[in-house]
Amino acid sequence: MPADAAASRGAILVAPDPLLSMPIINASGLDIALLRTAMRDLLETAESLAFQIKPDAVTITDDLNRALTYATTATKEKRQLAATKFDVKTRWNGQALTQEITAWTFAMTEVYLLRDDGQELLVSIKIDKPQFQPPIKNIARVYVRIK
Repeated sequence: MPADAAASRGAILVAPDPLLSMPIINASGLDIALLRTAMRDLLETAESLAFQIKPDAVTITDDLNRALTYATTATKEKRQLAATKFDVKTRWNGQALTQEITAWTFAMTEVYLLRDDGQELLVSIKIDKPQFQPPIKNIARVYVRIK
């Protein structure tokens, strides 16, 4: 993956807005509010992303200059984005960077994959838990390299 920036070409949601779905869990109103806060913070679409890659870590910086560095050893790390504290395991799976993220009862898998020509970054997000009604389908985002 390149160390330069990429701008969002747009987000493609194949289902209604994830925040409009209701979780299928037995939880209090406060618990639902915490879940929604985690979803809002972790599913926010960045207008641009920049990557710095080292042999054992990657730093991802978003359009608000929030930089988070992750070890790529699949070890569990604690991080915070906006108001949400979360656990993350990051690893390379071939050419794809995969992150398994959990916050409270919310879990998602995010995969970053650079196209062969290096001009587009594909980001795939899968909500692993909890289950929602209506179901939340995978989210796909495409970022185009800025030269």
